[in-house]
Amino acid sequence: MRWLHMEDHTFYDPKKIYVTGVAHCYPGKGGNGDKRPPKYCAEKWLSRELAYLKPKLFIVVGKYAADYLSEHHSSLRGRSFEELVFNDQRLYETPAVFLPHPSAANQKWLKDHPDFEKSRLDKIRSHLSRVLASKHTSNKPSSF
Repeated sequence: MRWLHMEDHTFYDPKKIYVTGVAHCYPGKGGNGDKRPPKYCAEKWLSRELAYLKPKLFIVVGKYAADYLSEHHSSLRGRSFEELVFNDQRLYETPAVFLPHPSAANQKWLKDHPDFEKSRLDKIRSHLSRVLASKHTSNKPSSF
């Protein structure tokens, strides 16, 4: 993943990184990118995954994911997407970082927030490197 300065073999290693979608369904194209995933899909699948996993770090990608998690976790409720992205957060008592979606459709957000790539990403990369370098202590598998 380009932003995280991570090699593909690390990013796609299920023993190190677990990747999941908010809703486990594709809602189709909308006017400006994809449509919002239906809440019932996220409520059915994502909550089960998050309760099952015990990661050392959550990396939340995109505003849809941030909005969904903010609605369902009081520690995040009422925070703007920018506040979530530019500050360290906790989700299920675990460190969490929020990233804008890296799609081409999101270039305006990146242009409007140049400090994200200039300063915030270095902190995120450093934290991720520390997490990946440490031994994984969970006895639960990293994928289903």
